[in-house]
Formats: sequence, C-alpha cells, structure tokens
Amino acid sequence: MPANPNKLSHFWQELKRRKVVRVITVYAAASFVILELTDIVAPSLGLPEWTLNFIIILLCIGLVIAIILSWIYDIHPEGVIVKTEPAHKVKEENKLVSSNSWKVASYISFVVIIALIVLNILPRINPSADNSFQGNSIAVLPFADMSPEQDQEYFCDGITEEIINSLSQVDALKVIARTSSFSFKGKHEDIREIGRMLDVETLVEGSIQKVKNQIRITAQLIKVEDGSNLWSQQFDRDLEDIFAIQDEISAAVIKNLKVELLGEKMPISEKRQTENIEAFNLYLQGRHFWIQERKDYLDKSIEYYKRALEIDPTYALAYSGIAISYNSYAWHGYFPRKDVVPQAKTAAMKALEIDNKLGEAHTELAFAQHILDWDWSGSEKGYIRALELNPNYARAHSMYAWLLTNVGRLDEAIEESKRAHELDPLSIYIWVEFGRRYYFVRDYDKAIEEYRKVLELFPSSWYARSEL
Repeated sequence: MPANPNKLSHFWQELKRRKVVRVITVYAAASFVILELTDIVAPSLGLPEWTLNFIIILLCIGLVIAIILSWIYDIHPEGVIVKTEPAHKVKEENKLVSSNSWKVASYISFVVIIALIVLNILPRINPSADNSFQGNSIAVLPFADMSPEQDQEYFCDGITEEIINSLSQVDALKVIARTSSFSFKGKHEDIREIGRMLDVETLVEGSIQKVKNQIRITAQLIKVEDGSNLWSQQFDRDLEDIFAIQDEISAAVIKNLKVELLGEKMPISEKRQTENIEAFNLYLQGRHFWIQERKDYLDKSIEYYKRALEIDPTYALAYSGIAISYNSYAWHGYFPRKDVVPQAKTAAMKALEIDNKLGEAHTELAFAQHILDWDWSGSEKGYIRALELNPNYARAHSMYAWLLTNVGRLDEAIEESKRAHELDPLSIYIWVEFGRRYYFVRDYDKAIEEYRKVLELFPSSWYARSEL
C-alpha cells in the first residue's frame, strides 16, 4: 500500500525543522570539497593509494553520525546545544518553516549535492572487475624512416621500442607491446581502426631523419576517437642527445595524457644502460635481428649484442638480449635446451649483477629455471619480480601463465594469459597460448572460439590451425 502523502509531508517538515536536511546538504558539499582537495594534494604529498578510500569511509560514517545528532540536538543562536523539542510542543506557526517554493528548492539542492557526491565516489570505490584502464591506454606505432638513404629502419624501430619500454614502466598506463604495434608498420590504416584493433584510446606516431651525426625526430600524440592531435613536437639534436630525446618524448606523452602517477615522477631509468652511442646502436641492431626469430637472425642478434658488450662491458640490456636469443633457440627447437638454456641463464644472471631492476632479465632467468631446472618456486618468484618492475611486459605475463599451467593453477593461468593478450592483442603466439589455457581447463568451446578469432586475422597461421 502506498505511503500516506500527509505522513511523508509531515516527516519532511520534521526533517527540516530539526535541520537534518540542512546538515546533510552542508555535509555533502563539504565532503565533496574534501574529496576533491585530497585528490589534488595526495600525489604531491606522496600519500598512499588507499588514502582516498579511507577518507570516503570516514565521511560515510560521519554522515550517519551527523544525521543522528542533528535529529536529536539543535544549536541555539547563542551557541548553546539543546535537545530538540518534539513537534507537538512547538507552536504551529514555527512548524512550517518554508513555502512550497522553498520545498522545491530544498529538494533540488539536496538531490544535486548528493548526486555530485555519488558520481565522485562510485568510480573510486567500485573499480571495474577486469582492472581495465580508464582513458590511459596507448600504442606507439613504429616511427617512419625519413633518412635520405632509407637505411635507418633498425634505428627507427629501436627508438620506437625504447619509448614503448619507457612508457611501460607506468603502472597506471596500459601500453601495447611491440609485436602488436609493429603489425601496422608500413601500412596506412585509419587511426580509428588501429585504435579499435589494439583497444586503445591514444596513439603515438612519428618519424626519424638521421643524417651523419644529426637527428630529427617528429612525434605526435593522437586521440583515437576523433583523430585530434593532443601534442606534437619536433626535436633537432646531435645524435649524442638521443637518450634525452627518448625521455622527453615519454615525459611529454605522460603529461599530455594527464596520467595519475600517485605522487611519483615519470619513471625514467634511474641509470642509463649505456652512455655510449655506438654500443647503443649495436644493441638496436641486435634487437632488430632477434625480432625475426629465424635461426640465422638469432645468430646475428647475439653477434651484435656481443659487439656492444666489447664497447661497454657494463651494458646490462645487451646481456639480457643474449639471454633472450639463447632462450629463443630453445623455444623454437633450433638447439636442445641443455645446450643453449644454460647460456641464457648465465647471461641473464650477468645482466642482473649489473642492474637487478631489469625486468627483462628477471623474465629470462625465470624462463631458464622453468624449462631447464624445473624450479617452479624460483621461476615463479622471478616472473613476479619481473612484473613488479614492468607490469606491462606481455612476454612475462605469457610465460608466467605457462608456469601456472604446469603447476595446475589453471584459473590463475587464464588470468595471466588474458592480461598478456590485452597488452599484445595481435601477437599470434600469445593469442594462441591464451586459447591453450582454455584447452587445459577443458573449456573446448572457448578454446576453439579463440583459435578461430586468430585465423580470421591470420588465416595462414600454422600454429593456430594445429591447435584448432
């Protein structure tokens, strides 16, 4: 049965007489200001991530207390706190505090303030279950080679990858891995289509022109939704300034995306992996050959990494590159594991002696412990450490998923594999491995669905066909 309108009206009048409505309105407005101020000052003060949620809980508890106290007590103009008299003891002319217009105004102001609070609070206390990135997702497309001789492809690819790696250090940012970003190399796809396929909201693209010791890099940040340019800049420098340019581009992207770093600075490397341009150049050539994954190219990648180490023996990334190449020999079956994985392990350990914050090296050491030593515990610790250092490293997520499958933690394996696929959506290997996780939990329909999705985009993939 509907509530009696007269009773509701009397209740509303009683709330106003006891100033409950006024207290709620003022409390809501004050809470809104407190939340906004906390959101602004928390990063600069270095407050922990849970600070805002803690304040929200306190404000909610305080609201309940304020409502109860305002119902029971009143404050006279003299400042004296007294218990509110029951309605029947108050003269009739003092009961009706407001006119109908005041009623409408009170209702509207009350609803508006409460709505503001709810809209401000809900996104904070109810994050999406899949930890999706809200507006902070990006892909860096391969920079075009504009050099006169068109002979700097490896250099352009390497700089692009360095920027990807730098942005990947930001936990609050979803950064698409190299494999997927580079699938659009040399193509002229519509920006919106690229954004849809990679599931990102922003793209970085640019070009590099290198002439002798001079370099010009043009970069721009694009909003996928409408193709608008959020930021663009041209850098004309000496080649020796290449490391600073990489940092400037990464920092400018972060600034223009307005990514919340929770009080932290842009995580540019604490120490340069190398200050030697020639060693850096050789490293980029090694990466260029490793990506091809053919045996003869893997041979060349190791050769270039070793040449880089001859120039700079403390170049940790070059050791890490050697580890990846030797592990790739084993993964593709070019050599028996016992012949090449120990060398990968040695190189990874050498890299970590120089820089123990190198997530890439932790991943390769964990992989060696996984497939050679069957050291499940040590391997898991390595993968976890790698992902702490670089949460956007799709290769580490995918390998960790394989380990979790081996030890029977299948639900966790699916989540890790799913995360790898989100970060590298166009990697055939990672996508097929994602399908295999469903195969191992005997969800064959889902596995078949993923394999068929791969074949829609890559119909010649023998890997997806064999798994299907």
